[in-house]
Amino acid sequence: MNIKGKVENDWKDIPIKVVKPYPEAPKDGKIYGRNKSNWVEVPIYPIQTITSEPNESLLTFNYEGLTISYKMGDEVRYFDGKDYSFYRCYKIENGRAD
Repeated sequence: MNIKGKVENDWKDIPIKVVKPYPEAPKDGKIYGRNKSNWVEVPIYPIQTITSEPNESLLTFNYEGLTISYKMGDEVRYFDGKDYSFYRCYKIENGRAD
């Protein structure tokens, strides 16, 4: 398939690729993302309540018997006996969270 386009002040046929549309994500109530043209389930975990304020060494949490690594954007909450404070992981570099 070609379209007409201006190349160096002349109209020429320019080949284009026809791209197939992606199929819709499964509709089973789970969250999905794309990985190399395939739909993959994205696990969602509840915000974790931690027992002390987070620091740079807080890299994992346990959920239903699994040890799970925090990712950028994950949040935790800390209850100081009066109020909850929420913290978000902005980056993890060299084995340290920020």
